[in-house]
Amino acid sequence: MIGGFDQFHFFTGCTEAETRREVRRCFEEAGENGGFILSPSDHFFEAGLPLLKAFVDEAKLCTY
Repeated sequence: MIGGFDQFHFFTGCTEAETRREVRRCFEEAGENGGFILSPSDHFFEAGLPLLKAFVDEAKLCTY
């Protein structure tokens, strides 16, 4: 399964903590027993760099 991450909200106009919480929510709701690919659904040209970094940093902590 891929997707489920609302990049239009969590890559612009929110805090790094909110982005991290959304990454964790996606993983916890769809990541049980593997098979979930956390991924933005489209391009992210207008994304804030700190929010992209928060996305990546939190995703690295999501392990099976």
